[in-house]
Amino acid sequence: MPYINCKYVLKVRNASDLHRQPKPGQKVKKILCKAEARIMGQNWCVRWKNRFLEIPRSLKALSLSGKWVEVRELKDGNLLLSGQGQRLSWSFVESARKQAKANEGEREQSQQRARTRSSVANPPGLPARLDREVMSTSANEG
Repeated sequence: MPYINCKYVLKVRNASDLHRQPKPGQKVKKILCKAEARIMGQNWCVRWKNRFLEIPRSLKALSLSGKWVEVRELKDGNLLLSGQGQRLSWSFVESARKQAKANEGEREQSQQRARTRSSVANPPGLPARLDREVMSTSANEG
């Protein structure tokens, strides 16, 4: 590798440093991050990477619904949300699809438990009503 590094070295044209210093009050971690503008939904939610960030209803006075907000993801993974020049508090909300899937899973489990209970009480192949009729006639005969 040293050979390749030496082969492609370029001499500096000007020795001065052209990097600008951040303005007073600016933090480098907020500058060097991923930032995107999003529109606040009517339900006070903003979508970010297939997740929903919900703004508390206490910020209703800002009337952010339908307006642009900015989502910043810092290098450490933290999210900052700001709108109309203010930093906004938020919380993650499970998507409706995930909630529906979880409810569907719970429903399937309860149906499976019900099927298991009914198969123990009723032999397979006979409807529950017919099974009761057969059992009641056999009890009357004996």
